[in-house]
Amino acid sequence: MTAFAALMLASCTFEEGRVKNEHEIDFSVAPYAVQTKTEHDLNTAFTSPFRVWAWDADNANTVINGQVATYEIGGGNWNVAGGPYYWPDFDLDFVATVPAEGNKYCQVNRSADGNTSIVYTFDATNPNPRNINLMHSDFVEGMSSGTVNLGFRHALANIEVHVKQKYPAIEAGSNITYYEVVLKSMKVSGIHRQGTYTVTSNNQNINNHVWTYDPSTPTTDIEYLAAGSTRSLNPGNVDTPYEPNDGHAIYVMPQNLDNNAKFTIEYLVVTHTTSGQSTGTIKSIDVQLNTINLVGSGSTITQWQTNKKIVYNIHITPVHELNGIQFSATEEEWGTVNGDFSI
Repeated sequence: MTAFAALMLASCTFEEGRVKNEHEIDFSVAPYAVQTKTEHDLNTAFTSPFRVWAWDADNANTVINGQVATYEIGGGNWNVAGGPYYWPDFDLDFVATVPAEGNKYCQVNRSADGNTSIVYTFDATNPNPRNINLMHSDFVEGMSSGTVNLGFRHALANIEVHVKQKYPAIEAGSNITYYEVVLKSMKVSGIHRQGTYTVTSNNQNINNHVWTYDPSTPTTDIEYLAAGSTRSLNPGNVDTPYEPNDGHAIYVMPQNLDNNAKFTIEYLVVTHTTSGQSTGTIKSIDVQLNTINLVGSGSTITQWQTNKKIVYNIHITPVHELNGIQFSATEEEWGTVNGDFSI
């Protein structure tokens, strides 16, 4: 079958006479779908709009063709544009994507034999935007009645960075009153932003994958401190941890972390005394991301994977030189990975 013929078939709809017209197609969202940019609590109700498709389970005939579903506040129902839609006298397959509007990064395809695929693409025109959380639902297959329960998975990796100063003991009788670490620059470099990722109804496992990309393509940086700016972690002796991006995640294309993927951090230490203050020289350190260990596993974080959240905790001790860096990470049920190192 030609691509044009397949496209024409995918655009067909079922016969109106085959609608039962008795029970409306209702939707619900599974609890693990709620970890989005603004909804981190797994007990928080998911209310973000999504785009949904429904097909005849045996072919590409469309019942709901990528319509936007919005949550009815107070009513607890999902209203689908162009609806209501009713169960026909044949089984249906479903899939949905988030965000519902303006999503130019994925294509939902349906083949004539009833297989579904979602193809995500970042290219030179539309590279990884880093502030859009792309999700898709599980593929729900062969339903003929009841409520369609959608559980969304992340197609990207979720990266957070937390920076904190550690406080060494000050010897009794010393004129030192406190130490202040001042960040001068911080970035992650060697990151890929162009690639593709395909998930299909025949292979629904979206966890633990990386996207397909050309490792030789140019990479970019993630700047965690604007050029020319500084950030104190202990101004006026007040502990002030730094969470770049206002503590929000940056969404990145899942990828292998080669030796070019690294943190670059520059900072200085201001020593405050009873008679004034002195400013140390700028210290600079490069840390390869693929050297960060997972706690209890004996392995290292060598990939940013789909449906994973990675938190890097950076602890800087003012009196230490640039050695003795410690790395650790934990993995939780949601696929949350926490990594940290100390300077």
